[in-house]
Amino acid sequence: MTVISQASDIIPAAADSSADPRGPAPVPAVAQHDPSVIFNAFDALQSQTAVLGHDGKILYVNEAWRQFGLQNGYAGDDLGVGRSYLDHADVSIVDETGNEFNVRTALEKVLNGVSSGFYGEYVSDSPRERRYFSVYAGPYVAGDEIGAVVVHTNITSRRSAMAELEAEREILQSIAAGGPLDEILHDLTKTFENLLFGSQCAIAAVLPEIASFQSVTGTPRAARVFDSISRLTLARRIHLTGDLCAQSDVLDLASLGEVCGEAGSKVANELAATSGMLLTIRGMDKRPIGLVAMLGRTIFTMSVTESALIQRLCAVAGIAILSARSRTALKQSEERYALAFEGANDGLWDWDMRNNEVFRSARCYEILGYKSDSENASRMDNVGWWIAQIHPDDLAATSAIVEKCLEDGESAFAMEYRMRRADNSYCWISDRGAVIRDAEGRACRAAGSITDISPRKLAEQQRRALEEQLRQTQKSEALGTLAGGIAHDINNTLVPILGTVDLMLYDASDEQMTESLKDIQNAATKIRDLVRQILAFSRNGGSERSEIDLVAEVGVALRMLRSMVPTTISLDFDPRIERFDAAVNQTQLHQVIMNLVSNAASAIGSNKGAVRISVDEIEVNDARKTAEQHVSAGKFCRISIVDSGSGIAPDVMARLFDPFFTTKGVGKGTGLGLSVVQGIVREHHGFIEVSNEPGAGAKFDVHFPSC
Repeated sequence: MTVISQASDIIPAAADSSADPRGPAPVPAVAQHDPSVIFNAFDALQSQTAVLGHDGKILYVNEAWRQFGLQNGYAGDDLGVGRSYLDHADVSIVDETGNEFNVRTALEKVLNGVSSGFYGEYVSDSPRERRYFSVYAGPYVAGDEIGAVVVHTNITSRRSAMAELEAEREILQSIAAGGPLDEILHDLTKTFENLLFGSQCAIAAVLPEIASFQSVTGTPRAARVFDSISRLTLARRIHLTGDLCAQSDVLDLASLGEVCGEAGSKVANELAATSGMLLTIRGMDKRPIGLVAMLGRTIFTMSVTESALIQRLCAVAGIAILSARSRTALKQSEERYALAFEGANDGLWDWDMRNNEVFRSARCYEILGYKSDSENASRMDNVGWWIAQIHPDDLAATSAIVEKCLEDGESAFAMEYRMRRADNSYCWISDRGAVIRDAEGRACRAAGSITDISPRKLAEQQRRALEEQLRQTQKSEALGTLAGGIAHDINNTLVPILGTVDLMLYDASDEQMTESLKDIQNAATKIRDLVRQILAFSRNGGSERSEIDLVAEVGVALRMLRSMVPTTISLDFDPRIERFDAAVNQTQLHQVIMNLVSNAASAIGSNKGAVRISVDEIEVNDARKTAEQHVSAGKFCRISIVDSGSGIAPDVMARLFDPFFTTKGVGKGTGLGLSVVQGIVREHHGFIEVSNEPGAGAKFDVHFPSC
């Protein structure tokens, strides 16, 4: 006899006489006369009952005890009468608190009058099933002696029901938690084997259309049944899983090969040698979705109780398989949906207007430059926060569009606006949504998507800038043509003036007249030089280059720029070398100087300041610099332009040479000046370096290689 859990004294034992000066507690009298009075009553009990004498010998057993003994192979008419019960009771049991006690010791306390009884539960397996019993022992008084009544009760049904309920509860919890199907089916096979003593099980999900087994798990010997079935022809497998299992909940494995039309085959012989059953797991439409291979049980040896248990466990297995397939289908649908919108580059949003809750997909976070985490979700899913990120210039128009849609009963809206990103820059958003209304026509929900249309907006801006540049170019060409015509007229007027002055100087009779004529000659010469510069600027220089002195040419360009710079700003020219010859395009060089000086003057603004221009010669031999700047080593003329403005902000510095990027107001700049300068310098195989100290001005170093 083996004793298991949930055993305890059901009545506290009486105190030991050594611990209580009043002596042991009185033991109730069960019978004050002949014990046969109660023996007749014991025969009516269904529990196996024995009456023990004071020495522990069995005095009497009831009819249930005798029948149990005969059914379990015990020989002899006495069935234990006259033998000592104590000899078979030297085992330990554990109460619900985890404390062990010995059955013999506990029974001796009862017989000695110091305990009022005990209770325990134990397992006593038969060859075919696992059985649970409880044991109770209590005292009785016969004359001057104390005996005991021992009662054994079969509690297998109660314990099995408890174990079944607990197993179902745990498996259903795993299903609800979305546990992996393989693990759930594995736990189910263990539940089958634990509740159906001596059985071996394996479970597999089935796709009847292709007769394919999935998530096979369980005892290897039982799982080999599915290996055998898999070796049937496809038509036979479909017939088995789609037709035979659809018609019957239980199929006998021994006759399965013959039923499938494979009699005499190796597969049929393997199945014929297997004692067991094939159980059908059904879905909501009663079609087979799984199979249980159970060994150790057959249709003919299965009890009614076991049949009901198997049906319930198969139903649980069906729930597990259907739940797993539903989760898989949902996941695949969500992935397809996400891939479709990811391919469309859209972010999804869903606004529940009843409680003002908003859901935004991960793409919404990416568009605005945020990580998709819980911290940012509290902001992104807040309607007020989202509205606060809309550009102030776009907020009124955006709000008007949404309000009009909601109030006028419209079903959809579309709008474009600017949103502040995580780095405080702005991006353009295309926002489209559909409105859902309740039965009374009130808007209760809206859902839609957003798209980052910044590249499109940038392209539109670039197109407008190019159109403006084209207009400016055409205007410049017209002005150049006009300036060229005026210059020619002025030049034609200067020719006779200079000729007349030369003749008058030749015939001058006194020094005062000579000085006056020279003043006229100098003024006319300056006008002639200015006309030449205007003519040079008005001509289309193209990309033709000539060898010129950069020091002198920079000086000429600065004299032309003097009238363009406000009088509050001084132009300081510091040539540190006398001459530097380089092959450059004169017009493009003037354009470089003009753009850089103009930007320097704009940086100073209306304040007093200075723009310092210096020219010197440097040697570039650093391999790293030549690699970074894509130039050859050698001598370079460095033209440095330094302003006394406020310097360049770090975020502007990173985009300084980007086309169409400007910090000037609308209509005050195209953002092409520095990008054109960089293009010209690179075309001449030179490079530009920018150094900056916020608050102390910026420095541009333009390098042209020598001839």
